Amino acid sequence: MKFGVLLATAFLSGIVSPIVKSQEASPSTQRLKSAAVNSKTAKLNTFNSEEWGISFMYPDTYALKDSNAPVEPSANWYPGRSIDGHPGEVQLVTVEIPNDLFPGTDLRLAIFSLSANRHMTREECWASVSGNERTVAKADFDGVEFRWSEGGDAPSAAGFKDYAGFANGTCYEIETVVVTTRHGPPEGTSRVDQADLDRRMNEMLSSFKIHSVKAPQNLPSILSFTVETLSPPSPPASYRFRWDVTGASERQVTIDVNCFTDVSMIEVTDLQNGGTAVPCGELKEVSPSNGSVELSFANHTGVVLHPEVRLLANGKVPVSRTVEISLQTMAVIRGTTYQGRDLNGSTYIQLYPGQKYVIYGPSFLPNETVWIGETSVPAVCADGRHLEFSLPSTKSGGSFAFYVQDARGKSNVLTARVVRSQPRISFYIPADAPPAQSSNMRNVPVVRGQRIRLVGVGFTTHNTVWIGSASVDSEADDGYPQYQLYFTIPNSLEAGSYALSVTNDLGKSNEITLTLSSR
Repeated sequence: MKFGVLLATAFLSGIVSPIVKSQEASPSTQRLKSAAVNSKTAKLNTFNSEEWGISFMYPDTYALKDSNAPVEPSANWYPGRSIDGHPGEVQLVTVEIPNDLFPGTDLRLAIFSLSANRHMTREECWASVSGNERTVAKADFDGVEFRWSEGGDAPSAAGFKDYAGFANGTCYEIETVVVTTRHGPPEGTSRVDQADLDRRMNEMLSSFKIHSVKAPQNLPSILSFTVETLSPPSPPASYRFRWDVTGASERQVTIDVNCFTDVSMIEVTDLQNGGTAVPCGELKEVSPSNGSVELSFANHTGVVLHPEVRLLANGKVPVSRTVEISLQTMAVIRGTTYQGRDLNGSTYIQLYPGQKYVIYGPSFLPNETVWIGETSVPAVCADGRHLEFSLPSTKSGGSFAFYVQDARGKSNVLTARVVRSQPRISFYIPADAPPAQSSNMRNVPVVRGQRIRLVGVGFTTHNTVWIGSASVDSEADDGYPQYQLYFTIPNSLEAGSYALSVTNDLGKSNEITLTLSSR
């Protein structure tokens, strides 16, 4: 139950606000609160989990959801979902206190949730509550010591409270959350009675019973847990993790990786098992005595990460060791531009042979290699964020894997669709034609020495214009090199009509007629 995650989520949601004790209430408000207090006479139900050895009581007017579902450590927090940051957590149940018990108030949601995790040590369990040592308090439920803390939008009141206690080789985790309107109660309503909500939450907490369950009786010990960097031919950012454990049985020793980031932006693979994925936050069973595992990491966040690899040996008293590695980022493709225009926004990036492109993203090296399928292209970067390359005019058309690779490894992989077509001329126009008259000046007669703009498609950075049998140098347009180019009518040509065409690495264009006037 990470404080940073919870508090950040509370702020982003825009609905969790400080819960403060009620001020002097009006007679009508007092009557409403009295009606709520009368719910103490409600019949009590009991939630009991024999599997996890825990039970508690709650009024039958509350709404209970028995989920018993695993919690992904990378999942987003929301009211009623506890996240301890370790694999193996199971959300057992949530209880919602109905809003109609507090009519006329700004209460939006009041949730009591319970989860459990058999893959944590006592110390990890206690450390999972939000806050720090100076703000964590102690509580006793059914003879078991719990640590707890509270947090919210303001230092003076709590939006949530987290509790964690260890028994039966299990970390029991409780979270209470109150959601109200952010900037005070709306007109016509009053602030919810926090004291009454606390009483209701505390009644459920005080009814907790922890029962004995069948648990391992072995006492494991981790003698050593070390990490070493692997050398080539292993991939970059590859490590060997070794351990020596005593007192553990089969399926009691696991490894997991805490990546501290969006799990879609980091890849972990097991080199000893054909490069199979080892997802962040998932338990991987390993040898219960001594052994090793070789893991390769790919960091696509754009920043240096410090993931932790944890070895856990379960038993009557679970033990763990953690090692941290420093993980440099690989090149990260955030997008691609062409002449300053962003090409993103689709499932693929459309590229044209013979054109220059810029890949943007963090952490590029001065010299990189861009791959489009099996074609490698040198690329240069001057500022660490913009990588320039030219797609060879000989590149075949089709869809290809598109990525950057260097000594650090391979970047994230996108899809590039290379569109290859022969050049095609639509029309020509005098280069100095006023924009308002340009549509009326297409394919008009021209004179020697006149500069011409040729419009079409399929032009590359190197094009040859043909006027009859005479070849003429051309210049690609700065803004639209694929669609426009410029050339000058040679002074050596005689007046008359000529076949006008373009050739480049993509082939030869169609022919249109160019009329050269004698003037």
